[in-house]
Amino acid sequence: MAQNAAMSAPAPNTGPLEHLPNLGPKSAAWLAQVGIRDTATLRALGVEEALRRLLAAGMNPSLNLAYALHAGLDGRHWQSLGPEERSGLILLMDGLRAARRDAAADRAD
Repeated sequence: MAQNAAMSAPAPNTGPLEHLPNLGPKSAAWLAQVGIRDTATLRALGVEEALRRLLAAGMNPSLNLAYALHAGLDGRHWQSLGPEERSGLILLMDGLRAARRDAAADRAD
């Protein structure tokens, strides 16, 4: 019976965002606001583009959201991320935030 239940549950890389591990309703709503309404779209765009869209829309995604998205697409809990994965996501978030600051400074000039 447990096997049947496991087979009927959606895989972490398909279906609604709410089925991703680590992702709460607020994060799913943010993603929907930037056109990412399901896991297939998130997977196709990638974590970097999802974060870029959130920042461009004026939202302030946290590093924990980056961890959650990255791990969730693999069906893992964000705490399972290794040091290299975490470091890569820290660098990604730093780069995206710096690009947003630079763009805002250019608009102010």
